[in-house]
Amino acid sequence: MAEPRDRKAIREGKCCSAWCMNAPVSGRRYCHKCKSRKYKYSQPHRYSYNLLRCGAKKRGIGFTLTFEQYVELWDRHPEQWQAKLANLWASNNVTGRSDRDTWEIDRIDNSRGYEASNVQILKKHMNASKGAKGEWIFGGDGTKNKPVDNAYICPF
Repeated sequence: MAEPRDRKAIREGKCCSAWCMNAPVSGRRYCHKCKSRKYKYSQPHRYSYNLLRCGAKKRGIGFTLTFEQYVELWDRHPEQWQAKLANLWASNNVTGRSDRDTWEIDRIDNSRGYEASNVQILKKHMNASKGAKGEWIFGGDGTKNKPVDNAYICPF
């Protein structure tokens, strides 16, 4: 009879996830990558909030948006959250990147940080078209690519 994956992996110093050959974090059963993936599926709001918060910290951007405000903003737009969730779960399966049509949190005024009064839900490609200074980039036909129906301003 074959030895269970957990016992064999622990004995060999490997992660307990199937097909993972990474070394686990000391004293744990899973490596950092597998632990992060399990967390992404079990706590999607918390996972995406932490990604946003850590990304802001790396870039030196202020972050005063609380987790409750973040969840409330997404709860007001369940269709957008479901689309983001589907994309979040599929993001590491093929390319490791998310789709350009996914929804994300955007700062209205890029000179300010992530505050409850300064965030909106916007499609990723529309956020990219704002440019680094938060100004809308003109299209080839001379019109602004300003979102009308696809932006949702934070209500608080």
